[in-house]
Amino acid sequence: MQKGVVGSNVQRALAPAAISAPQPMRVGCLPRRHQRLFFKRFKCFFGVPSVVYLGHVILGDGVAMDVQKVQAIFDWPTPRSVHALRGFLGLTGYYRLFIQGFDTLAASLTNLLKRVAFAWTEDADRVFHALQHALTSALTL
Repeated sequence: MQKGVVGSNVQRALAPAAISAPQPMRVGCLPRRHQRLFFKRFKCFFGVPSVVYLGHVILGDGVAMDVQKVQAIFDWPTPRSVHALRGFLGLTGYYRLFIQGFDTLAASLTNLLKRVAFAWTEDADRVFHALQHALTSALTL
């Protein structure tokens, strides 16, 4: 596989994937015409080091989080309502694969969403900031 090259893998629902070279991509596209799969040139990127796709950055050697989403998580104000906490947990949950032990870390915040009075505690604040820190220092998958 050619290091640092990202392309589109037709067999996996047109999701970006690392490819070995432009030649296999051209050969892989030809048989698709009889299956009525067509490509728009302005949506295809060849030979680029990275592609932003569905909130992820697809690199030649792995997958990383989108920098804008990470900045949004870092700038997220302390939740003062169930609605705000649900939004934060939804965004951080999207990137749960990047954080080892995300489920145990977010469990205490998830408990605040249950049908009890919303009470933001010191422990909840500590977990909130720990999740922010964990997401901003996450590694590439």
